[in-house]
Amino acid sequence: MEIVRVNKENCSKLKGYWDELSKNIPYFYPVTTDELIYSLLEDRRYGEIIFNYLETYLIEEDNEILGFIQFGEPHIYWDTNGKKVYDPNIGVIRHIYFNEDRHEAGKMLVNKAEDFFKNSSFDNCFAFNHVLGLSCTAYHGKLHESKIYIAKLLGEYGYEIEHENVYYTIDLTTKQQVEIDEDIKVIKNGINEYNKEVIDFIYKGEKIGESVVLYLDNVKTVYMSTLWIDNKYSNNGFGSKFIKMICNDLRTKGYEKLDLDTAKNNLGGQRFYERNTFVSKGITRSYFK
Repeated sequence: MEIVRVNKENCSKLKGYWDELSKNIPYFYPVTTDELIYSLLEDRRYGEIIFNYLETYLIEEDNEILGFIQFGEPHIYWDTNGKKVYDPNIGVIRHIYFNEDRHEAGKMLVNKAEDFFKNSSFDNCFAFNHVLGLSCTAYHGKLHESKIYIAKLLGEYGYEIEHENVYYTIDLTTKQQVEIDEDIKVIKNGINEYNKEVIDFIYKGEKIGESVVLYLDNVKTVYMSTLWIDNKYSNNGFGSKFIKMICNDLRTKGYEKLDLDTAKNNLGGQRFYERNTFVSKGITRSYFK
């Protein structure tokens, strides 16, 4: 087995491996080779650099790729209070993937990251951070439950579960009945240069909620990163009405899928999405030590 540093010249070798991963991970959307290379090596989060320093390696044997890893030092991060911070003194395994039957290949990749972390004197180390994922996965960086063997390997190095989310999707090709209510409006604030848009929920002229969406036009998918309703209007059916209005609007524009995620311990949120015909696509997890 040989570990090879990934750069622009050889990054295209990962395309076939990525396509195989995509079969089991719902937020690994189809990408072109150029889109994958950009996401891995030159990525930005809405215009901001994501990592101050990032190393990428693949491992191969007899010209067959067995896995790859990215790790480094992030430029942006969100702390436990949801506050955005810059240049934290932490190390992050952005992601690691390897063949399930090649545990030793996975260990060799993690060892590369661990050596880097030890030499950098970080305060903490993380893996599969939620918001430091690739732009081609709508920045969803957590590890999908279908790759539990990767989590077990991380556990051998002392990593524990940090956060757990449930990933949901709704099929927009199936029509839904939307009741007309003159008091309820959805105000779209315009798509910015990064295909992101804030949508206001209005009831009787007052803003009572908001959603933030990212349009992935090339895969006819929309990823909703934020959805909230003012507490005094919750549990009154407003959320369902707004989500149906958004879905109907997206449907008329040719989008085929709306994806989002919510915390595993947010049981009320899960009931809400499932009541509105969203389908769970599994648990995703981030890790720390």
